[in-house]
Amino acid sequence: LGAGYLSLLEERGTGVSWPDLWQSPLYGDTFNLGYVMIMLAFDAVLYFLLTWYIEAVFPGDFGIPKCWYFPVTKSYWFGMRYNHDITDSKDRLIENEHSVTDTMENFETEPQGMKRGVTVHKLGMVYSNGKVAVNNLNINFYENQITSFLGHNGAGKTTTISILTGMFPPSSGTALIYGLDIRKHMDSIRNSLGMCPQHNVLFNLLTVEETLWFFALLRGKDQDEVRPEIHQMIQDLGLPHKATSLAKDLSGGMQRKLSVAVAFIGGSKTVILDEPTSGVDPYSRRSIWDLLIKYKKDRTVILTTHYMDEADLLGDRIAIIANGQLQCCGSSVFLKSHFGSGYYLTVELESQMTGNSSESQIQEITEFVRKSVPSARLLESVGEECTYLLPQGCNQLLPSLFKNLDISQDTLHVRSYGISDTSLEEIFLRVTEDNDPSQLIIPEKESSSCIQTLRKYLFESSKTKPLAKKMPVNTDKAAEKEIVIHRNGTSVKYVTVPVQDQGQEVEIVEPPSNKNWRQFLALHIKRFHHTRRNKKALFSELIIPAMFVCVTLIVTSILPDLRERPPLPLNPWIYPAPRYMFYSMDSQDVWARKYQDEIRGPYGIGAVCLPEEREEFCVTPTDSPRPVNISQFGPPCSCATG
Repeated sequence: LGAGYLSLLEERGTGVSWPDLWQSPLYGDTFNLGYVMIMLAFDAVLYFLLTWYIEAVFPGDFGIPKCWYFPVTKSYWFGMRYNHDITDSKDRLIENEHSVTDTMENFETEPQGMKRGVTVHKLGMVYSNGKVAVNNLNINFYENQITSFLGHNGAGKTTTISILTGMFPPSSGTALIYGLDIRKHMDSIRNSLGMCPQHNVLFNLLTVEETLWFFALLRGKDQDEVRPEIHQMIQDLGLPHKATSLAKDLSGGMQRKLSVAVAFIGGSKTVILDEPTSGVDPYSRRSIWDLLIKYKKDRTVILTTHYMDEADLLGDRIAIIANGQLQCCGSSVFLKSHFGSGYYLTVELESQMTGNSSESQIQEITEFVRKSVPSARLLESVGEECTYLLPQGCNQLLPSLFKNLDISQDTLHVRSYGISDTSLEEIFLRVTEDNDPSQLIIPEKESSSCIQTLRKYLFESSKTKPLAKKMPVNTDKAAEKEIVIHRNGTSVKYVTVPVQDQGQEVEIVEPPSNKNWRQFLALHIKRFHHTRRNKKALFSELIIPAMFVCVTLIVTSILPDLRERPPLPLNPWIYPAPRYMFYSMDSQDVWARKYQDEIRGPYGIGAVCLPEEREEFCVTPTDSPRPVNISQFGPPCSCATG
């Protein structure tokens, strides 16, 4: 409508001006461009309010939805007061409460007198496909501490972090970050939340200084307050010479250090680090360690990593999660004392001790060790090294053992010895091995039958004439009787089983001659399953083309025939009466007046010579022409402007 008014004003040659804004270019019309602009402004305000409300209540795949009545809540408009003292009753409910076991054997006693930065209470997450990612998770993260949050792939670490950062809403339960509920006060939480994702999220065209300045201002900090913090952060990163360099020009290790600094800049109280040292060199990794240890004061730091030594070194407390449930939590000393097997004593023999003499010497060393530690046992003997396991509780016996080894080192032909504690990696594997659903371990008695079944399937699968080679089987040493098969049945790990009969021969079947046809068939089967699982591609390749073909056929059937029709005579008398003709005569010549008189005569413009087929109404007009001067009834106009 507004475009129509604009075109009319442009045709008049006046265009749009302020005096014409509230006047219509049409005679007798009460609507104008002013009303059009008012409606456009009203639409803009209406759509803004709808977008604001719908985006808050239905945020989509990422984000926590607000309640439908959030515009009338006081907390939305005035915010929540930042509470450092976590004394909420909900927070006290989860003290010493864990869902994985009825006892507290796997969990160290909660530290007393420390502030809880993050409190997770019965947190649960179930995806739309029914998969349970987090199952009734309860854990506390304390201020001034780095908590190592460990778990295998798919254990629920990333999902838990996504919930704490507001990416996904929890299906059940909640979490309190410095007293603020993630379901209701996520906007206030983000002002003091720092996040370092697994992959770098940096602006390539911003320098190091500009990147830190940008993220600090996003957290609501003042520019004058941020400048000294940025300068100190660059010094701690070891990047003063790169302060004015673009982020895209930095090396991978420098970009990773910058991502960690972004998480701490701006006074972040809660810092979540998702594998901060992945893909960096040892020097940059050590720099990141120093940065974390220095800046953990007055902050709650949650660290996820796949490096067990890093988790052991940096983590004040270590939490291990598997299948969405917390398996254990405590300090490194607690976990090693609770889950560890003891100490490992490694003894290195002299190089000349080989053969039978070496075996007898190992037996002698074993008896010597057991004199000091009776419960010690030999774990393995490989080459010139033998390892003994000294169980827990033998700490008082170790000094005498070391003293006797030093005295008898030459007599026992021992070159050197060392002792080590149970590693965190061993504890991690021990805690999570019973909760790994990806593998199924078959007992020893069933391993032989499984191998026979696999061999039978492999040999009988070929229907063509095989070309075999006979090879003798070495059966001097029996192999381990263990097989590990994935539950999906798609792959088998390395298998070794004993062969009972001496001199048994195994036939190795060559690939069949029709392998090309099998590959061709396999590729088409793969393409079939890929297309079947890709719903969008299937719809685009089959449904949409068929729909367009149907629409084309329907439109073609509706269109009239394109055959040639007879010419249509255009005569003035085919128009119904009365007929009007507009003319203007600027010339006063005699010939011009003659044409004017003929047009204004009794026959007007409808006269034509019809020698034999003329009809009466064509010869004698019913009404005589009546000329009218329209300039007397309307506004002045011209043929140029209409």
